[in-house]
Formats: sequence, structure tokens, C-alpha cells
Amino acid sequence: MRDLLSLLWSRGWPVAPVQSPTEWSLDLPLVRFSRRETDVWTLRDACQGVLIMGENGSGKTSGSGGLLARKYLEAGFGGLVLCFKTDEAALWQRYLKRAGREEDGRYFSVDNDFRFNFMDYEADESGVDFAENLVTLLVDVASIQKRTEASGSEAHFWLPQKKKLIRNAIELLLMAERPIQLRTLYQMIVSAPKDPREAADETWQRESFLFVLLQEAEAKAGDHPEWELIINYWMRERPALASKTRETIDADFTGMFDPLTRGKIGELFGTGTNLTPDDILDGKVVVIDIPIAKYREVGQYAALIWAQLFQRAVDRRSYEAPGGRPVFLWEDEAHYFTIEQDALFQTTARSKGFP
Repeated sequence: MRDLLSLLWSRGWPVAPVQSPTEWSLDLPLVRFSRRETDVWTLRDACQGVLIMGENGSGKTSGSGGLLARKYLEAGFGGLVLCFKTDEAALWQRYLKRAGREEDGRYFSVDNDFRFNFMDYEADESGVDFAENLVTLLVDVASIQKRTEASGSEAHFWLPQKKKLIRNAIELLLMAERPIQLRTLYQMIVSAPKDPREAADETWQRESFLFVLLQEAEAKAGDHPEWELIINYWMRERPALASKTRETIDADFTGMFDPLTRGKIGELFGTGTNLTPDDILDGKVVVIDIPIAKYREVGQYAALIWAQLFQRAVDRRSYEAPGGRPVFLWEDEAHYFTIEQDALFQTTARSKGFP
């Protein structure tokens, strides 16, 4: 049985006029459930989050989803759309056309020219003093692969060790004023000394990419409070680890991000940047056209990267109605995209901008 919103849409009930692109009152009516003025679903309601549930064929996408998508677009929302199905991008293309917003569509796919170096983007926002933001980001991204594999040893030893590796690698790149790229992180790890003897070897020092970075960082940020901790980690602490322990940490790290450093997906996320979550805040609708149904795990990685960076951008911005533009995150078949950290965002996002 088709649900109520689908029925209202099919009967053509009157809807609120398209809102001015500079004013979005929280009382803005988005959907009218009847002809009574008070029987409306407003922007304030939409900001509390929406979950559509039903059996297969009940009209979740074509009914309720289609109606809400149309209302969001007509009201001038920016948005991020994560795609599970192969025809989802084409569906949103039709939505945008119907709303007169074709020019606001941005389709992030292996066939288009949009690029998003998410590590550099977050580094610009965080800086060396908040490198932990990037550490958490990488761990969150990796969790899509291991969300059902956590164990006591992972929580108490291996995860902290991986975080320490990521933290010292990112801070070193920031101090050396180098771009933050996954391929660069990989290059650092494979060129790091394997034992204290190698760390002191002049031949290794001449040939090691890591040692070059250490020299550059010392020259540019040798007086930073974190510098001694970083050089101690790479030149003393890490080489002194048991080889099996170090190799396990390295293999786990490189294995987590190997899919994001190769082929077209590596190009999409590891080179330049011409599309970011800031474009969504400015009113663009970014469709991640790397559907899971076709690209499997790579599609999950792509969606998760965009979702996490979008959520961080929303948390950072100073939103206040009616001047702030509303934005939405759209996840059809949401269970393929969610991770544990999403709950924290939902907790804070519901009250953001409310008086």
C-alpha cells in the first residue's frame, strides 16, 4: 500500500511556493497534508531528520522520497546524494530538472572531471595543531571495511598503534608543508627504517623519502612542540618495535587504504580538488555516482568519504535561520552507508541553528 505522502503527491495537493534563495525560516512549509494552514510539515520538522520505511514496492523512493526530494530542491536546499542503485544519479538528474535547478547538479563519478582530495581539504581546515581530526577521519573511513570485526585486541592495542602511525605521518607532512595524500603516506611507511641500525645508516638517510621529510620539517617547524615527539617516533620508537608487530601495523594500515590509492578511484580522491562540501553549503547538489550496486566496496568508500567530510563541514559552519541555507544528506538504502560515528553527528545536527 502506497504511503500517505505518496498519495498526497499523486493527488496534487497545493504546496508551498518556492522560498527566496536568501531566506529560509524554520516555519517554512515544505509539505501540506491537507488544505488546513496548520496541517503542514515544515523546515523545522525536516531538520529533525527523516526515515522512510516500508516493504518492497511500497513507494519509499518513488512516493515519499520523490516528494521530499522535490520539496528540498524547490526550496533551494544544497545536498549530498549517496547512490546505491545504478539508476539513482539519473533519477536525481530528473528531480533537478523538474525543480529548475539543473545547473546546480554536480555528478561525482569515474566518468566526470570532478576531483576531491579529501585529506588536503581537511588538513586546510584543521592544521598541524588539530591533526587528530585527520587521524579520526582516516580511522572512520577505514571502519566501513572493518565495522563488524572489532575485537578486544583491536581496541586495546592494534587500533591505538595504527592511530599513532597515522598521527605521526600526518603531522610530519603538515610540518614539512607537503600535500596530504594517501599515496604519500604509503611512501613514507615503506621508506621508514626497519630497525635502529638502519635509522643510523647514512645510505638509508640519503635514499629514504621519510628522511627527506624529516629534514624539511625540522627546517620549517623544528621549534614546534610536537617536533621532538615526531622524530623520536620515526627514528627511535618505531624502529625498536618487534619486526612482526611493526609489519602487522603497517600491513593493516596499507591494506585499509589500498583501494583508495589505485586506478580511477585514486585519481578521484588523491590528486587535485575542484569540488568540496563547501559547494553544497553554497547550494549545489552533489551526487556521488559511484553506486554500490556496481562498484561494491569502492562505492562504499567513496560515499563514506563524502558523507564524513560533509558532516564535518556542516558541524563547522555557523548556521542560523533564516539566513542560513538548509542542506540535506540523502541515503537511499542507508544501511549500506552508515557507520558508528554517524550517531554523533545526528545527535548534534538536530539542534543546530535552533533558537
